[in-house]
Amino acid sequence: MKIPKVSGKDVLLWSIPICAVVMVGLTLLLRRERYDPRDRERESLKAYMDDQAKLRAINPAACLNVLRKAQQGVTGGSSDGPITARDAKEDLVRVGDTALPLLKKSILDPNEPPLFRMELIALLGEMGNPKAWGLLEEIFADRTLEERYRAVALSKLTGRESSSFFQALKKVYSEEPSYGSRHLLLKAVGESRNPEGTPILIEASRKDPSPSARIQAVESLGTRMAEPGVMAAVKEVLYNDSSENARIAAVGALGKSSDPAAGALLQEIARDPNISAPLRAAAENWMKERARKK
Repeated sequence: MKIPKVSGKDVLLWSIPICAVVMVGLTLLLRRERYDPRDRERESLKAYMDDQAKLRAINPAACLNVLRKAQQGVTGGSSDGPITARDAKEDLVRVGDTALPLLKKSILDPNEPPLFRMELIALLGEMGNPKAWGLLEEIFADRTLEERYRAVALSKLTGRESSSFFQALKKVYSEEPSYGSRHLLLKAVGESRNPEGTPILIEASRKDPSPSARIQAVESLGTRMAEPGVMAAVKEVLYNDSSENARIAAVGALGKSSDPAAGALLQEIARDPNISAPLRAAAENWMKERARKK
């Protein structure tokens, strides 16, 4: 049997595909090793441990000092470390509950700069944990604090659905002498979907001595028309309130509602010659708006 001669060129041609197969196999093997689930677990654990180490290294007192100096116009590196005010805020949010005692102490300290105290109150809202929300509610309900601090707390709490917040709202509203503050309180209640706010709005629409507060209350009732007592409260404002602006706001509450009964009442108002021209005009405009949205 004659053995065919193999040239160097033939060997080279055959070696190329063989090497390619070997390289593919090695690549697959390396990928398999790289994505070993145990390696992922080890990497996740390492990342967690690194993160915990960073958290332990954060000094809340130093962060507060950076923010305090930033309010005073002092920037740059210091003995507290070369971190910016933004870094300090992010670090305080990361450590969360650990920083709350120091935050509370600075917020309640009348010797601290007002803007610094307000900044810390706003920072509580960014933390977003139960204890931070609780401290915000505590600040909001504290009548010994100036209105500006409580207003910041309220702005961060607006939209919250917790029962404790509504209990605080109800208590503060009943004791608040400032018309402007009550207006803000009712606005916060109206922006929430919690049904616990409806009785507060109904009572305010009927009894609050401030026209602006009654207007805010009745406007907020427009999105709650299906709830018990709301239609009766809106009608009471519409026909009995001493402020024409409040009566116009009641027409607007009817216009915002998709309730057929509200639409029927708008038609009655628009056709009633005993009702003032501004109210009839408002009713006609809301009827057109409702028809456009259908």
